[in-house]
Amino acid sequence: MTPKRQKQVLAVLGVLLMVFIARAVIKVSSSGSPRGKRRAALSRPLPRAGGSGTVAGPEIVELKMSDLERKPSEFQPGRDPFRFQPKARPKPPPPPPPKPRPQPQPQRAPAPQQPAAPQPPEPTFVFLGSFGPEDRRIAVFSDSAEIFNVIEGDVFKEAFVVRKIGYESADVGWVNFPEEPARRLVAGG
Repeated sequence: MTPKRQKQVLAVLGVLLMVFIARAVIKVSSSGSPRGKRRAALSRPLPRAGGSGTVAGPEIVELKMSDLERKPSEFQPGRDPFRFQPKARPKPPPPPPPKPRPQPQPQRAPAPQQPAAPQPPEPTFVFLGSFGPEDRRIAVFSDSAEIFNVIEGDVFKEAFVVRKIGYESADVGWVNFPEEPARRLVAGG
């Protein structure tokens, strides 16, 4: 059976179930209601004339006018679900107690500034490359005006010393700043 067919069968069974439930509810409500009692009383045969003289029918109830007056309803309407009402806002928390103000501290005189330590000069040249045997390599530097061919440990431009020469880089230090770490310069850059 396909799912579509199953849905159709379930729908038909649901409709039949609702019909049976509705009939049962109608049958129960008609037997217990005043209308049902009145129908039952009317369906009984009345005694014939000449009998005991009393009619065995439904009781006749006296009509009181006070029963017809409208009484105020006890129902009190609440919130209307079809109208917007703003939410009740919660009360804000009380403000925190004020913080104690810090006591002013006496002003200290600023410490005298130490003069800045001298800095090594920036290189104004580029490393072009190296050549020669591995145990005695020669580094080539240029500052756009001159070309310097230097081996490890030589001083050039009166301030720089070559500390190590590699295939594509050279480590250059400063003569007047021996404790400063050497700066590595890459070929062409």
